[in-house]
Amino acid sequence: MGTQRETNIDVRKFILRLFKRGKSYREIAKIVSRSHSCVQKIIGRFKSDGLIENKSGKGRKSILRDVAKRKILKDIKIDPKLSAVKLAAETS
Repeated sequence: MGTQRETNIDVRKFILRLFKRGKSYREIAKIVSRSHSCVQKIIGRFKSDGLIENKSGKGRKSILRDVAKRKILKDIKIDPKLSAVKLAAETS
């Protein structure tokens, strides 16, 4: 698999302008130096959701709340040799 890089907003707007002018996915892909599947996904997302930006909230959600994270860090600063098992038992 190739490296993934995020397409910036200006390029996405340019892709949509080219699409509205009647260019094909492959022609647009050559112009903006992206794969045709990348162009297809950008245009498809715009058609379905009307969004140019990425949706927020992607990625795995955090298990611990901010308060619990701060407590763990405080406990580790007090006793750096504290085991992970004991930390987990205290936060549960």
